[in-house]
Parts: sequence; structure tokens; C-alpha cells
Amino acid sequence: MKKWLSSGQMIDQLRPGEIAIDNNGFKVAYDSKGVLRLYQSEEKINDRGNKYYISKEDNNCKWFILRNQNVSFDEVVEALNNGKNASLVLKDNREIIFNKFNLLTKVQGLKVSEVSEGKWYIQK
Repeated sequence: MKKWLSSGQMIDQLRPGEIAIDNNGFKVAYDSKGVLRLYQSEEKINDRGNKYYISKEDNNCKWFILRNQNVSFDEVVEALNNGKNASLVLKDNREIIFNKFNLLTKVQGLKVSEVSEGKWYIQK
């Protein structure tokens, strides 16, 4: 069952790598720089959506979040080998996006504790 949220609740609960959809079919997601962007239902999620600014009209919107499941590093490696992207969300909420070509390069700059304590997600 979907858990419907107000616009404010959605903004508070939406995590990097997740998508929220409103009752009118619009989608929002954070881009690679942490900016919340708005997309029409058929648009692809990327860094080119319109910046999302909450307004009075949004008081009537209801949202639900498509949750990503936290996965193990082994599952991430398998997904990367199958051509998918993955993200690591660090404790300070920074998100790092990985693909099979940049995994080793991006992991080199991190502490072991950041890799092991962060939350790994497979991008949809």
C-alpha cells in the first residue's frame, strides 16, 4: 500500500537516488548536485529537469516515494557487472554514483569506514 505524504514530508524523507511521484503524475528527484528537480511523468530523470520550488498550490499535492532497497556491496558489484549504476549514500548524506567503469577510481578516495558504513543502492 502506498504511503501518501504532504509536499513537506516528501522533501524531508526523499533520499538521493529515489523518486517521488505526486497524485498528478509529476515526479521529483535529486540530481547529481543535490538539487531537487521536477519532471513530467514521461520525462527521463536526469540533471535537466526544472528546479522544484514548493508553493501554496503544492499544499494539495500528495506524494509517494519509490523506495530503493539498501543492498550489500557484493550485490552492487554484481549489478555493476550487469551494466547498472549504483550509489553510495554517506553518513553526511553525500551521494556518490558508480558505474562499472569508475568504481575503483571513486572508491580510492574514500575511507574504509565510509564504504562499509554507507548505504549502497542499485539505481533503477
